[in-house]
Amino acid sequence: MNNRNSITLTEMNKISIILLFICLILAGCNSDTIETPRYEGKSLVIGVIGDAPNIREKNVDFKKITFNQLEDQNLSPAFDAIIIMKQHQTEAAN
Repeated sequence: MNNRNSITLTEMNKISIILLFICLILAGCNSDTIETPRYEGKSLVIGVIGDAPNIREKNVDFKKITFNQLEDQNLSPAFDAIIIMKQHQTEAAN
């Protein structure tokens, strides 16, 4: 059956390759960077257990603290927030 409207196997292979190529290009355009607005509020001091993250804001200061310091009653007013980094969360759960 030879119909002018039918697609040959070779044409289907070409279409498949083109679609695969487009998918690969789109997947390669994905980025791990999330664009968010810069924080422009008051200066912050954030206590961090673990390695401080790299951020672009200049008005955010990270200070390393320990779990022992975290139990101190007077620690709270010194920081605007406290972050426990992923590699220390198991220890924090205990």
